[in-house]
Amino acid sequence: MEKFFKLLYYYGLGIFVFFVMYMVTVMFLSPRQDALKRGFIPCTEQLVNDITECTPGKIACPLKHLWSDMKCNTAVILDGFGAWVKGEQ
Repeated sequence: MEKFFKLLYYYGLGIFVFFVMYMVTVMFLSPRQDALKRGFIPCTEQLVNDITECTPGKIACPLKHLWSDMKCNTAVILDGFGAWVKGEQ
């Protein structure tokens, strides 16, 4: 039974690492100068605006905004993947 849980743990860890590497790669290759502000640009602009309003020295405020930025970036990736699957891109 211990072997099963180790295997489950390593599969879960592998999926998480793959997802993080995929997200970093997609964000690295995404266009940054889009006049229509598609993709990750609105997420990044919102992150910058939110973090500049945080009080210096407080860690909870930036972490909260980084978490919401990660959710926004994940939504952008999933929307793009869904459009690709449907043949819209």
